[in-house]
Amino acid sequence: MSRVVLAHLHCWYGQTHAVDDVTLVVGDGELCVLLGPTGCGKTSTLRMIAGFVRPAAGDIFLDGRRINDLYPGDRNIAMIFQSYALYPHMTVRQQFAFPLKATKMPAREIEQRIKETADFLHMHEFLDRYPGELSAGQQQRVAVGRALIRRPKLFLMDEPLSQLDARLRVEMRATLRRLQQDLGITTIYVTHDQMEAQSVADKIVVMNQGRIQQIGSPLEIYARPANLFVAGFIGSPPMNFLDCRLEQRQGQLYVCNDRFAFPLRPDLADRVGRVSLGQPLVLGIRPEHIRLSPEAQANAVPAEVYVLEPQSSELIVDLKLGDLILKMRGDKREIGFRPHLSQQVWMEFQQDHLHLFDKGTEVCIL
Repeated sequence: MSRVVLAHLHCWYGQTHAVDDVTLVVGDGELCVLLGPTGCGKTSTLRMIAGFVRPAAGDIFLDGRRINDLYPGDRNIAMIFQSYALYPHMTVRQQFAFPLKATKMPAREIEQRIKETADFLHMHEFLDRYPGELSAGQQQRVAVGRALIRRPKLFLMDEPLSQLDARLRVEMRATLRRLQQDLGITTIYVTHDQMEAQSVADKIVVMNQGRIQQIGSPLEIYARPANLFVAGFIGSPPMNFLDCRLEQRQGQLYVCNDRFAFPLRPDLADRVGRVSLGQPLVLGIRPEHIRLSPEAQANAVPAEVYVLEPQSSELIVDLKLGDLILKMRGDKREIGFRPHLSQQVWMEFQQDHLHLFDKGTEVCIL
């Protein structure tokens, strides 16, 4: 197992600051996911670790050794690419053997490694097939096996499931996670798919515009987003946002805007007591943390049913609040009634899951 440390990494492409002061520690045996939209710097960070791109500044350490100046082949790192990069003229057996022959390994040991890798990946029956004779999922396993057979210190995976259809992607991310846990190899995994990141990661690093926005476990990232970007990027459907402010009314702190006002629970009011009254804020609430009622409720917000989106056992309800569209998601059996288009309903925001962000800095204050 290996430990990776990135210290103040920078990368420029012309005038574009692709990676901006990235500092990160990936522990032994950890699966760390770099998550963010296209152009956020995640793949550039991975390529610097692999040695394909030289940092403009900063250091990369693997097991305490600075590897900035090492040739990629000397870093003992295996990388799985988005396209798998299999050789079309080689069988699976030859794909597995190729990286070992390059190290002048004895033929007997190569055969033993091939057997062990095929056993681990359940690939014995495919050893004499060419990539064109394999399914996408089987090709993906070949790419994993070719990386695994070298017994590297570190796995790097760049969007390894993006070429698969939705069903196979769900199956293969579970397979990859199990393989990584069984092997205990430190892994850095790049994806733009937040559902994929949440399902495989020990630790998620959310990036945007070349900078790290937040580092945490999947649950921490989901439940306690550091800022508006993270809150809006994680979750499906995304978090709802409404401009608001705090007002003092009859000794209670209220969350208000031009269309609603509801009292903040006392324990939450204590946590935001330092915020100036009237200061521009953004209220954030996830669709799954909104409860609907067909009748007026105390402290609930009236809205109109705009669109209904059935999702097997769940229902997503688009709610019109003035010019805004908010989304609510819930189990059909637990909603308690059957909403219909243009119906007036009342939204209750679950305050255990309420977030408030400073509108200027976009930092979460609750």
